[in-house]
This record gives sequence, structure tokens and C-alpha cells, in this order.
Amino acid sequence: MLEEFGRDLTTLAAMGALEPLIGRAQEIKRLVEILTFEGKSNPVLIGPPGVGKTCIVEGLAQYVAAGNVPEKLKGKRIFQIDFAAITSGTIYRGMLEERIEKVINELVESQNTILFIDELHLLTHTCSTGHFDLANYLKPYLARGDFPVIGATTEAEFKRDLEERDPALARRFIKVKVGEPPRDELKLLLSRLGKRFGSRYHIVVPEYTIDQIISMADQYIKDRYFPDKAIDLMKEAMAEKRFGEERDRSRRDLILLEPIMGREIGCIEKGDFVALEATLAAWDDEKKNFFDTALTVEDVATLISRRTGAVVGDKQLDEVTGRLRKLTEAFKTNIIGQTRTKDAILGAFKMLGAGIRKPNKPIGSFLFLGPSGTGKTETAKTIATAFFGDERRLIRFDMSEFYDDHTMARLVGSPPGYIGSDEDGLLVKLMNQNPFSVVLFDEIEKADPKLFDIFLQMLDEGYVKDMKGNTASFKEALIIITSNVGTHNYAGLDQSEFEKKFDAIQAKVLEELKRGVRPEIINRIEHIIPFAPFTKDELRAVFRKLAAESAKRIFEQKEIQYTVSDAAVDLAVETGYDPQFGARPMRREVQKLEELIAEAVLDRLIAGKDKVTVEVQDRKYVLKKVYE
Repeated sequence: MLEEFGRDLTTLAAMGALEPLIGRAQEIKRLVEILTFEGKSNPVLIGPPGVGKTCIVEGLAQYVAAGNVPEKLKGKRIFQIDFAAITSGTIYRGMLEERIEKVINELVESQNTILFIDELHLLTHTCSTGHFDLANYLKPYLARGDFPVIGATTEAEFKRDLEERDPALARRFIKVKVGEPPRDELKLLLSRLGKRFGSRYHIVVPEYTIDQIISMADQYIKDRYFPDKAIDLMKEAMAEKRFGEERDRSRRDLILLEPIMGREIGCIEKGDFVALEATLAAWDDEKKNFFDTALTVEDVATLISRRTGAVVGDKQLDEVTGRLRKLTEAFKTNIIGQTRTKDAILGAFKMLGAGIRKPNKPIGSFLFLGPSGTGKTETAKTIATAFFGDERRLIRFDMSEFYDDHTMARLVGSPPGYIGSDEDGLLVKLMNQNPFSVVLFDEIEKADPKLFDIFLQMLDEGYVKDMKGNTASFKEALIIITSNVGTHNYAGLDQSEFEKKFDAIQAKVLEELKRGVRPEIINRIEHIIPFAPFTKDELRAVFRKLAAESAKRIFEQKEIQYTVSDAAVDLAVETGYDPQFGARPMRREVQKLEELIAEAVLDRLIAGKDKVTVEVQDRKYVLKKVYE
């Protein structure tokens, strides 16, 4: 029954079918100690997914197969059981119990078998047939020590499914904590795996590339653990390089082989077998260069860049230069005015491209101050689209949603004992999914003051921890915080007055900001920028931009083309100009034009393919049809 529903790891180890274990000496030693206990000798490996818990058990099987264990463990079999295979096909009540009983009896009778259960927490889940509880069935055998059991699971699952749901089962196991391997062991593991995968892909992985794989996986892949994430990164990069270069490599190899084959044929025709042997010897030395190619740091960096959107590798300077050019053009098109803000943001990205920014801090941190409608949120959207490549790279938190302790729990997770304490914090979860992004905290003054504690870690060390201990890195993110605090100090001023009094305004705003935000938070924000009010000329540009976007949308929907006359632009600015409200009144003026067009469509005055222009008559917008 055991052979039918599992695999004998000791036999596989003796056959050399298991990957040799590298390191993990302390964990193996602890497993051996627990397995030699009298009575309760059931260790459980507890650690995050991907750290190598199953590999440690396979390593123990290799020690047992080689005889490098205490006398009590010599001759033992380590058997990994597959409970999914046991439960499959048990359509009638009693079939599952019969199978389990046969397996248990075989384990008890053999007296030399160690049972390995991966995903140990699944024991407490109700089986698919009836209400047979496998955990309760095993408890007496575990308590008596009839056969030792090795389990493997994660900390969260052990706590939730064993310690909380079935503490009687949990106390029958002894914990063995498994963390990520040390960097020297990880490097040795990748080096060995690189040779094995390289023979399959005909790719050589140099030592320097392995160092960079570890570094990039650590920096850019935050939601997984070593060694799993480094191994997968190396395998994916090798596969991509192999199949991406297949055609080019075949052509190159044929070109290189042609002169060598010519020399060999020439030696055979002349009967010069000494020269032929020399040619064949040279071929043995050189052929690996023909069919093997090296995995470079740039190959790994390209893969990371495509996965996360981050700027990585030797092409960083060219890549950032290109993105800066796009961002500059986008600023000219989408953000009217606010020159001071644009220069500060471009400066932060220039330091990123030059590679001289502080390593443990975000790309930049900005506090945008200003009344509604001055372009604070629009600036963040433009950065996400133009520099980070997608508007979905904008992670936005409306701080009005986090006004007390309970709502703040959504951001960083609930404390132990509260509802939702087993869930990840929203901030950490989203950042691990999109580490290279713009993070916008909108209207920060509406949030609970305790939220500012999050910014201490984020702005100073470049990371945030939630209540479960999960960490998110902000080292590849741009942090933007917006606030309306202190805007009454320059409400009603036009731009010329604002520029003249800028230093005094900034000082007053900072003074008022300090009343609600602790000084240590303010000191960690790199740029605190009050947004300037719009001039009438800038509002004209804003209105034309919004009208153009509206005209494009209406043309796509109804194939109606409309343009706006200068008189209509002047009327919109004259009607909507108010330094306190910024550009939002211009959006309302554009909505008036859309309503006018909708009314004309319903009255069948205009239809698809028509062209109209918006004119002014008696200080009102009117539509005039354009005939060609």
C-alpha cells in the first residue's frame, strides 16, 4: 500500500535520483535528534514556502541511505505519502477508512519506516467522503510513538490549522524552524544547478551572473523566498536566452564548423593522420565554445525589467534617458504650469538614471500642497503612465478611508485577536505585487494621525511591515503625499502674487503643517511643494486640452467632430476662473459643451459624420454646423 500511494525517498536516494543537499546541516542535525527520541519523535519543519523544507527531508534520506546517521536510524525508510492519491476514487463511505487502516497497519508492522507528510496542515481538513477525520485517527499512533512522522508546513498554516483548530495534534509535533539559506550556501546551490540546467540548455552560468541573480531576486522579487525565487529566475532566464537565440546560434555554429570540417576533410584526402589527430584535439577543446553561450547579467536584468517594470542592468542609463524624455513630453502635454514641481520630479529620476541615489530610500518622496484642482493627482497619473509605463502602476490610497484604528487595519493588517488578523495588509500586498510604481497617499490630513508612523519606516529605510511581519520594499517606488493644509494662506492669489510671496507662503504652510504632522516625518520628506494657482492663459490651455479629449471620445462614439472657437475658450475661462478652485471649473465648462452636443443629437440636428464648432452668442455656447 505504501508503494501505491507514495514514494520511498531512501530508495531514490540510494539510486542517486535525488538532488544532493547543500548546507542545512543544523536542520538535518535537529531532525536526527528528534527522530532518535523515545516516544514522541515527530518533527515538523516550519518555514515560508520555497525555502526548501521538502529538500531537507530528501537530504535526510540521502544521509540514511549512506549510513551517516545514528545506529537507531540506520536501515530506516523515509516514505513520503500522498494523501490526495489515497482519497481519490473513494466514492463510498468506508473505502477511505479501509485504505488508511491498511497504510497505518503496514507502517506499524514494518517498524523501520518514517512517514513524511508534506503540507501537514491538510490533516485537519475534512476529507471529501463523509466526515472521516484523519487527524484524530492518527493521534493515538503519534502519542504512542508507533511510527515516527515528519511534517512540513508554513508558520501561518501550522498556527491556524493545528495550534488553533486542533492543539492536541499540534503538541504531538516538535517544531524545527527553517529559514532562507545563507548566501554562501545559496550561491553554491545555484552554481550546481546552473551546471545541471546548463547541460540541458547548452548555457554556461558564470559566477558573477549567479551573484547578480541573488542580488536582483532579493531586490525585486519580494513576495517569494530564497532559494525558490533565485532558482526560478535563473531557469526562466536560461530558457528565454536559449530559445530566443536558437536561430542565431544555429547559423553561427554552422559558419564556425565549416572551416574545421574543411581542414579535417583535407587531412583525410592527404592521408595526414597526424594533422587529423591534432585537428580533432583542437576541436575537442573548442567545441564547447561553439555550442555553449553564457548567461549574462543583462539577460537577467531584461527579464526582471519586463516582470516588474523596474529599470535594471547596464542599459539603465539609456532606459532612464528614454523614459525621462517621455515624461518631459507628457508633462508639457498633460500638466499645465507647475514648473517647480516638474523640475523636482525630473531631478529625482535623473539621480535614479545616474545611479547615485541613496540605496535604501524610495526614488523620491514628495508632499504636494495646494487647493483642489491644481493638478496634484493628475501629476501622479502622468508619472505612472509616462515613466513607469502604465497608469496601473499608480497605487492610490484615499486617506479619507483610513480615519481611525479599525479602518487603518486594512492598510497594515489587524492586530492579533481581531477580525482579519490572518489577512495581509493592503499596503504590503499591493507593493509586493507592483514594487516599481507610484504610491499616492491622497489628502493625508483626513487620515488617522497614527498613519504617520508608517511613513517613518517607508521614507527612512525604504520598507514597511504589516502586523503579520510581511515586508514590502519601497526602494523602487516614488512616494507622493497630497494635502490641502495651509492652502488658505494663498487662496485668491493669482500666480504672479504667488511667485512673489512664495518663500513666505511656504514658511506659513510648513508652520501649519507641523501642527498636524510630527517634525520627524516632515524632515524625511525630500520635497514639500505648494502648487501654484493657474493663470488665465494656463486655464485656456487646460480648457483646450479637456475639450480635445472630449472631442476625441465623442468622435470615437458617434463620429461627430467638434472644435472650440477662441471666443468659446475665452467665455469658459471668464466664467470658470477662480484661484480657489483651480482647473476643475474648466471640466464643468467642457461638460456644458457635451450636454449641448447631446441635445443636438437627440433633436436630430446633427448626426454621425457631421462637423460642428462651438461659438458664443449672447454669452452662451452655441453649435454651428460646418459644411465642406
